[in-house]
Amino acid sequence: MPVEVDSPPFRITVSEKLYEAYKKEGDFEEALKYHEMAKQVSDSLTEAQQNEQLALAETELGLRQQQKINQLLQERQQQQEARITTQNWLIGMSVFVIIVILISTVVLYRSNRERQRINRELEELNKVKNKMMAIIAHDLRSPMTSMQGIFYLLKDEDLQMEEIREIASNLEVTVQQNINMMDNLLSWANSQMRGLEIDVESVSAFDIVEEIFENCSFQAEHKSLKLVNNVDPKLTVKADVNLFKLIIRNLVNNAIKFSHEGDTVTVSAEEVSEEVVFKVKDTGIGIPKDQQDSIFSFQGHSRSGTNNENGSGLGLQLCKEFVEKQNGTIDLESTEGEGSTFYVSLPKG
Repeated sequence: MPVEVDSPPFRITVSEKLYEAYKKEGDFEEALKYHEMAKQVSDSLTEAQQNEQLALAETELGLRQQQKINQLLQERQQQQEARITTQNWLIGMSVFVIIVILISTVVLYRSNRERQRINRELEELNKVKNKMMAIIAHDLRSPMTSMQGIFYLLKDEDLQMEEIREIASNLEVTVQQNINMMDNLLSWANSQMRGLEIDVESVSAFDIVEEIFENCSFQAEHKSLKLVNNVDPKLTVKADVNLFKLIIRNLVNNAIKFSHEGDTVTVSAEEVSEEVVFKVKDTGIGIPKDQQDSIFSFQGHSRSGTNNENGSGLGLQLCKEFVEKQNGTIDLESTEGEGSTFYVSLPKG
């Protein structure tokens, strides 16, 4: 390997040889000069090596420190990742718990609402049951008792033919009222127990009103009432025939019941957009203002007619239920002492 001319080892060798040469010749001044030069180069070489070793040591120390720093950073990263994982798990669990609580709250809320709804329905059914029992115990039993007394007179008393006719006339009115009441009770019981089966078809309203008037003619004649059918014979309505008959019959019977002798009961109808609005109007005693809001519910109070006719209060409630089942509406206008008008709207036929 070639030796560099200006390298420190070469300079040291040359200086030492010159030192020996001049020393032998006795030129001690020159020998001292080269001896100091050799020592100076040697010292500088030693310092450079020391500096180099120090630099190597510093580099190694730096590498070790960097390794420790990297290790610490790695450990911190692992700790951070573990902390993030734990936080994510806690967040997930919290979300799960919140969802469970929300679902439980919704279920409990719905359960509570359903329980309240069932309780309300049970309360209503209990009221209906009490109403039915009152109707059966009083409104049906009382006329039956009266009829029993009439039969006793016919059987055991010596009555004139005119007296018998009068009794028979009163008996027919009572029987018709009982029949109407029984029809309402049976219709209501059927709708509550089996559900309402509706068969909607195009119905001639005029013919239905004529049939109802014919069935009510004896009651009207007994009070000298005039029944007027102002329905257009060509008018048709979409309705269940049996339910429509029950609605009109109840409204006409009510009008007769609360009319004075010689009054008029009128049924009319008009087309309004896609509906037919029926009006059942009487010129009777009307309905007190404080009773009108509850007239279509079981909370309404049954009143006696102008000739003390009994009633159950069930008829108007059935009218409302059966009209609404056919996508219709029912309403009233009444002035006490002047009469009442009931409005029934049903789809046009």
